[in-house]
Amino acid sequence: MILFKNHKSSDGFSLIEVALSLVMLGMVLSALLMLQHTVVEGVYGFSNRLQAVLVVKKRLAEAAFNRMYKGLYTDIKEKKQQTVEKLTVTYEQKKPAKGSALEKINALKIEKVTADWKEWDGPYFESLITFLYMPEQKKS
Repeated sequence: MILFKNHKSSDGFSLIEVALSLVMLGMVLSALLMLQHTVVEGVYGFSNRLQAVLVVKKRLAEAAFNRMYKGLYTDIKEKKQQTVEKLTVTYEQKKPAKGSALEKINALKIEKVTADWKEWDGPYFESLITFLYMPEQKKS
């Protein structure tokens, strides 16, 4: 509290002291609100990415289930797209690229699932790639 020459007792705060304390309080609160906004934005982004990874893993598990229990061992040459909860999920199964060392393994397939989505700051994608060894089954 500022004491003036004419003022003998300290009955309260001056207008300047109150204004300065409000300015400092405003600066501290604005910094805290900016920090909170950044944290919430980060949590939202990570939540979207986690959801995409879980959807992609689910699609890979469905493909594995189809291979094991439904006997679907055939090549899938085209890409299959579906939209799940604002995500575009693309599934493809293909042989290794020509000239690759993996090409020498005849029964090897590459299975790739990609999820694409958009957020306020741009497009995102997550991909999972698995290698399948699928030898031809003997006919009995």
